[in-house]
Amino acid sequence: MYRGPQQPPFSDEDEATLTEVLHYLGEALAVPTPTPAQAAQEHVVEEGLAVLDEQGRELLADEHWPRLVRLAQGDVLSPARAHEDAERLPRFVASLLAALLASPQAVHRVDSAWGQFVFRRQALSGPQGAAATALRVSRLSVEPLRLAEGAAALGLSPQQREVAVMMAQGHSNQAIAEHMGVSLNTASYHVKQVFQRLDVHERTAVAKLLAQAASAQSYLCR
Repeated sequence: MYRGPQQPPFSDEDEATLTEVLHYLGEALAVPTPTPAQAAQEHVVEEGLAVLDEQGRELLADEHWPRLVRLAQGDVLSPARAHEDAERLPRFVASLLAALLASPQAVHRVDSAWGQFVFRRQALSGPQGAAATALRVSRLSVEPLRLAEGAAALGLSPQQREVAVMMAQGHSNQAIAEHMGVSLNTASYHVKQVFQRLDVHERTAVAKLLAQAASAQSYLCR
């Protein structure tokens, strides 16, 4: 969107493309939340937005969209699997779009190990008459208190509980480091300790163990 003084200026075609994209983005951001999802808004912890063309191809997306879509799909966040996203994520988004188009309320919910995700769509039209679709994903709370109870039931230390809950919520090592006010190496060490203590190797497995332990604890307390 910006070119320095040493770079060539935008061509007429570039300006037309940018105008079209900015028009879509402006319409997408102005879309009000549909009534069926209003109740969930109180529990939204983060959101992402993408604009797709008529064929379902991504025109633009904010920085949160790729990660939230992977979490909604239930994927493990791993650099080793990043090359697979080019095929799997578009198929997942296409299935979401098909489900949304079939819904008169344009709201679709997805549950994964990372929590519950609400997808909403809005039809857009460009200044030249081209059509597009805005998709907004809202990630709902995954009950951190309940996850903390599960971590405690599994015998984790207070510090390990904090790390395990953030892992179960899908946070990266960097996010854990920033939250705890420690270095990335220290956060990575704590994450490794949680993996070893729970005898698992993936964040989705941590989320499942904490949820299962919390459910078992609730059953025993009845």
